[in-house]
Amino acid sequence: MKDQAVNVPFRDLTEAQKAAVLSERRIDRTYAAMEGLGLDRLVSDPEWQVREEVANRGYALDVLAGDDHPLVRAAVASQGAYPEMFAKDPAWQVRYAVVKGGYVTDDLMRDKDPYVKDAAHKAATPKTSRRA
Repeated sequence: MKDQAVNVPFRDLTEAQKAAVLSERRIDRTYAAMEGLGLDRLVSDPEWQVREEVANRGYALDVLAGDDHPLVRAAVASQGAYPEMFAKDPAWQVRYAVVKGGYVTDDLMRDKDPYVKDAAHKAATPKTSRRA
């Protein structure tokens, strides 16, 4: 998994930072997540875009792995978490993130989605350097 970023718990935030985490505006909460502020609250945000940013920060991947939204699960997969599970995810975006992370199986090389299949074949092809 990628290095987990800094997380400042909600209780340790300044009043201005708490206001951003609790804002009615999704963009404020998204920016707070991007800064690692109050991820302990934002992990259960009703907006998938905010939860996606929480996953991008590497926080609570075990919780977000079961998220209903495929782009949140793809963000978890892009952190290198649970590749065996995500290789079988019904959403192509999640399987694509698994392959881009370097996890390739025969099933992914035969994936029904052309983006996933193509990425899997490219990842499985040995890289060679040409000398002039």
